[in-house]
Amino acid sequence: MVGSPSVPGALVRRASVGRFFDAMSRNRRPTQHLRDADGFGSALAALLHGINEDFAFNSKATTVRTTLPELLGIRAVVCQDFAHLALGALRSVGLLARYVSGYIETTPAPGATKLVGSDASHAWVSVRVPDGSWVDLDPTNDHFCDSRYLVSAWGRDFADVSLLKGVIYTQDDVTTSSTLRVGVDVTRV
Repeated sequence: MVGSPSVPGALVRRASVGRFFDAMSRNRRPTQHLRDADGFGSALAALLHGINEDFAFNSKATTVRTTLPELLGIRAVVCQDFAHLALGALRSVGLLARYVSGYIETTPAPGATKLVGSDASHAWVSVRVPDGSWVDLDPTNDHFCDSRYLVSAWGRDFADVSLLKGVIYTQDDVTTSSTLRVGVDVTRV
């Protein structure tokens, strides 16, 4: 499916971002989900499902410095890691893909399940599809993104679009500790 003559040449340019592309080129399991599917949409759905099945969400498992080869060994990841895994797989087969940082509606619709990542900033990916448009994919929640997602920024990876970044100044006393908590509620109006 992917890399076949039915996918326009403009979409199969290498969109390498070093550490993700290189690691996925050496590890065929995530990309196999793309290669085995019949049709472009089915390939994307298979990738989402495969990554979601192969890795468990654990909010304490990794840091922003965890590398993709480490993720492949840990198998417990956060949303940015799910996004990086999908990016690596998509790019390693020549598809254009970007990292998306943003938020998900905090309160689910009546009867709906609350999505992982809805109580904090969230990460997912966007892939360029054959008609030239972009489709957003959330491997953390194993589905295509919809109107519940609010995009804050697009980039090559987390380093390009970190939503919270800064410095905390505290007293110079080693016995003093400080805590900073940031929260966001996204509500449909």
